[in-house]
Amino acid sequence: MKKRLIALIAVLAMSMAIFAACGGSGAGEENGKAEGTDGGSEKKTEKIAEFTTVDLNGNEVTQAIFADVDITMINFWGTYCAPCIKELPDLQKISGSYDGRFQMIGVPIDVNFSDKNSAEYKNALKYLEQAGADYMNIEAAGGIVEYMSSMQYVPTSIFVDSEGNLIGEPVVGALTDEYKKRIEDYLNGKS
Repeated sequence: MKKRLIALIAVLAMSMAIFAACGGSGAGEENGKAEGTDGGSEKKTEKIAEFTTVDLNGNEVTQAIFADVDITMINFWGTYCAPCIKELPDLQKISGSYDGRFQMIGVPIDVNFSDKNSAEYKNALKYLEQAGADYMNIEAAGGIVEYMSSMQYVPTSIFVDSEGNLIGEPVVGALTDEYKKRIEDYLNGKS
């Protein structure tokens, strides 16, 4: 009986992980959990490395975009990831909040923006349109790719201040309430 219970718990845990996030590559934290800090270590300031990339319309985007607002949420997602696609409408709602002090940027990690005939590019456009998501999505390049190498799952979201410094730990999984809490805490001076 005890072995069956342990097996059932293991199956449930794996199922929850599958629904919360999709696998990727690199080293990361547990699937579907908001990552925390290690509690006792000093905070180090980590900055997103410089980058030059394009948005879905071909407009050039650099790290200077962070200077426009107090906080930017960068959401790494994949066109193959059901939780990523499912949260797009929620991300759109968040992106329109916070009176110009906040911006949302999406990074569809499996899309080559120069191949507009690829299934991934077409799917990204379709999913964003279906969700009514009109916030900026950019191609992974430079410091964005550098950051992605440490990710294990999508969606993964990071938060960046106006100077490009990472704020707090990444949020792994589709966790809308956690996103809102992080944004509000930062904007209200609690981070």
